[in-house]
Order: sequence, then C-alpha cells, then structure tokens
Amino acid sequence: MDPSINKRQFRFAYLLLIAATLAVYWQVIGFDFINFDDNCYVVENPSIQKGLSLDGIKWAFTACYHATWQPMIWLSYMLDYEIAGLNPWIYHLTNLLFHLANTLLLFIVMNRMTKKMWPSMFAAVLFAVHPLHVESVAWVAERKDVLSTFFWMLAILCYLKYLEKPGLKAYLAIAAVFVLGLMSKPMLVTLPITLLLIDFWPLGRLKDCSVWKLVREKVPLFAITAVGCIVAYLSQAKGGAVGSLSRYPLDVRIENAIISYVVYIRKAIWPDDLGIFYPHPGKNIQFWQVLAAGLLLTAITWLAARLVRRYPYVLMGWLWYVITLLPVIGIVQIGGHALADRFTYVPLIGLIIIAVWGVPDLLSKPCKSADDSPAQAHLKVIAVLVSAVFTFCGYIQTTHWQNSATIFSHTIDVTSKDNSVAQSNLALALTNQNRFEEAIPHYHEALRVVPGNADTRCNLAMTLISLNRLDEAACECHKVIQLHPDCAQAYNHLGVVYAKQGKYEQAAVNFARALEIQPDKATARTNLMKVRKIIEENKGPSIKTSRTTHENTHGPAS
Repeated sequence: MDPSINKRQFRFAYLLLIAATLAVYWQVIGFDFINFDDNCYVVENPSIQKGLSLDGIKWAFTACYHATWQPMIWLSYMLDYEIAGLNPWIYHLTNLLFHLANTLLLFIVMNRMTKKMWPSMFAAVLFAVHPLHVESVAWVAERKDVLSTFFWMLAILCYLKYLEKPGLKAYLAIAAVFVLGLMSKPMLVTLPITLLLIDFWPLGRLKDCSVWKLVREKVPLFAITAVGCIVAYLSQAKGGAVGSLSRYPLDVRIENAIISYVVYIRKAIWPDDLGIFYPHPGKNIQFWQVLAAGLLLTAITWLAARLVRRYPYVLMGWLWYVITLLPVIGIVQIGGHALADRFTYVPLIGLIIIAVWGVPDLLSKPCKSADDSPAQAHLKVIAVLVSAVFTFCGYIQTTHWQNSATIFSHTIDVTSKDNSVAQSNLALALTNQNRFEEAIPHYHEALRVVPGNADTRCNLAMTLISLNRLDEAACECHKVIQLHPDCAQAYNHLGVVYAKQGKYEQAAVNFARALEIQPDKATARTNLMKVRKIIEENKGPSIKTSRTTHENTHGPAS
C-alpha cells in the first residue's frame, strides 16, 4: 500500500463512494414495480409471498421458475416480503444496498491488487454512477445482477486472501462463494478465467508461475463452471426461453454479437440512448455494420496485444470485457432482445480499468514526484469532471425508471416506434392507470409490428371492454382464438363481452372453455359461477350485477 495514503484519506474515499452512489440512486426508494418481469418475479409470484417459510425455501431450491434456477434471488425477495410485503420500496432499497456494497468491494479489491488508492477509487466511482448500470439497480427483477456481483467481488477477495495464505480452507471459501454467485445468476461462469486475468495483471503471478500451473490451480473452479453452464442451459430450455435456430440462425446470432460488442463500448463512452428493451434485428443486419464492427474489434485486440509489455492492463481489461460478456452476447439466444444494458454490469469493469489506468499513462511523463506534476493536477480535474458528468447522466437515466409508463415511454423515444415490446408494455401500464384512450394507439402500434401477439391483443380487448366498446373487444378476442385456440384469457374476455351484452349462455360456454384450458384461472371460475346463477334465476342482470361481472373479469394480463 502507498505509504502516503493514510486512514483519513481512506475514510474520505469510502464516504465519497457512498455519496456518489446515493446521489444517483436514492430516488429509487420511491419507484414502483415494472410490469416487465417484476410482476412475474415478485408481484404475482405466490411462492415469494410465502415468505421465508419451509415451503418457500424448498420451492426456491427446487423450482425452475420463469426459465431460471436462481434460489438466492428468490430467498432475497422472500426476505424483502417478510419486511414490507409487496411495498416496492424495500425491493428497491435492497438492490441499492447491494450496488453500494459492490462499489465498495470493487474499491477494496482494486486497491489491494494494485496498491493504488486514487485510481481504484476513481474506477469504483465510475462503476457506481455509470448510466449503463441503472437498469441493474433500478429494476427489481435485476436483483440477479447486483446480488451475483456481490458474490463475484467476495470471491475475488477470498482469492486474494488465498494467495496470501494458501490452504484448503481458503480455497473452499472461494468455491463456496462462487457457487452462491451461480445460484444468483449463471453469468458468473467466467469467474475462473477472470481470476487468471488478475494473475496476469495486476498480480503479476506469471513472473513466478507457468500458465499451466495457474490453470491447474483453478481446475475445481472450472468444474463448477461446467456444472453451472449445464444447469443454466437446461433451465432456460425447459422454460422455453432459448430462441430456436429457425428464428435466430447461428450466423445471425454471431453477427448480432459482433455488433453488440461495439455498441456496448459506444454506450459506455456516450450513454445517451439507454432503454429497457432493444428488439433483435433478426436477419435485417447490414453486412457493412458487421464488417466495420469486426474490423474495430480486431484492431483493438491487436493493439492490446502489441501494448502488453508496456501496458499490460490494456490486454487484461479488454479480455475481461470480451470474456465476461460471452455468456450473454447472444450466441445462445435468450429472449427477443438484441442486447441489454444490464449485461454490462460486470464487463464494464474491464473498460473502466483500461480508461482509469490508461489515461494517466497517456498524459503523464515520468517524474520524480507524480503528485507534483502538472499532468497529475490535470488528471485530478479530468477525474472530477468525468465523475460529475456520469453522475448527472446516471441520475437522469434513473428518473426514467419511476414506473412502467415512464420507462417504456422513454424506451420508445430512444429506440423506435417499432419496438413492439415497449409499445405493448406502455399500453398495459396506461391501462392499469385507467388511461384507456391513451393506451389504445400503443396497442395498435405493437400489433402492427407483431400481429400475432396473443397477450397484446387480449390486453387490447380488456381495454376496449373498459371503454364499453364491446363489439371491437369481441372482434379482438376472436382474432386471438383464431391464431391461438388454447388462449384461456381470450375466452375469458369474450365471456365478459357476452355477459355485458346479456348473452349469458354464450358467456357461460366461453368461461367454461377458459377453465378447460386453464383450470386454475380464478377469474373465469368466478365469472362462470355468476352467469350460471343468473341463468338459473332465469332473469336478466341488474346494472349493478353486470358491472360487478365486468370488474371481476379483467385485469392486467400475464
């Protein structure tokens, strides 16, 4: 450790990191859930709402829910539920606290490895406030990012302690924390490789050990990685989240991956168009884009290799970025997105390392006292200005995450009107706010892009019912049933239309059909009981009865 650094300066560094993090993210405490995964993960997840019960814990470790096996995430949500039920503030606060912990751990780890406090602090500040990380912190469903990275940082810290005092107990600590990380998010499978990168720089272990010795040292960790990859793939495949080769051919995936690497770099430098969902271009990728991106990536890799002796951190940071992104770069396509800001939560550290250690080397010249050099003063000014700019940008980006309407409206603005996922979710958010007339154009935009989306069309029907536009609602339901004969929600909504029109026999038939398809659909069962009672009484409903039937039949579609 630099002897010129005292405890007072360390306390200042910790306070600065805490202040910077809170300056950007304290606002999330007042934010709502997002109707995109938050509902599935928490709001409509009955297992989470069991709290930390034996049944809940058993479910967390045995369920492959929403195409994922992530018991540590479910347990963390259960703990939040025990504290504040479904009040969103506690879930946002937990995400914020984990992000703050990750920021402090990054500072501690980098300082222990490099013995450079100020660069380590600057790297941690950039990690804390960078707008690309807002999605991971402000989105409750992305607890997996902040929690898994917490274990990632702890694993590196355990590794450093193992190197100081090797032994089985210390090694088992690394393995245990690694497993906990994989139980939070499988993206941690690259941890053993990043430990090798740390061996190269800044630890410099290659001077005393061969590459093969360092690899053999991590064989048990690579074995854990193999198991983690298998579990992750089987979970995603079982849940139907893995895109088929017919929809996303391998060549398309590779092309999108090459472009995504460059797009992430651009967003890291100039984060002005960040949204919650970027639609996959499919086969519409332009060849020149792939060629240009490929040439740029090749050039960066060549340059990093050429500079390896003089500036080893460049190769280390570049490989950190490239390798840690591999699990989520889209070769194994999960979902319908081209890329996602949240995927950069750990990989961005590599680019930060290059910038924080590289810029001083570019601007400074050797001198007896670096602290007294004009270049060093300039670097401090640059560091303050860059930190302030990213803090401001991070704060502004965070404001877009107040609720579903704000984030999806912003996403449409920064991506495209053809973003059917954003259009559909914005429409649903407006519907849930009883802004029915505003919602309908967004449903139509979503269906213009993807006409066969059953959920979107069902939600449109629900909105039309709310406006008492029953013939239009019935038409939408019939379109869904024609394309998706086993859509219980469509039959349920159609039953509501018939009930409001006084056609109780037809309503009963549709409610019954919905229950045949989905026996546990409570709304259809309740509505069927109501219309059967009306039929048995052989008299028409009062206005009050009709309204009650309607109100208990529709709501946010899954």
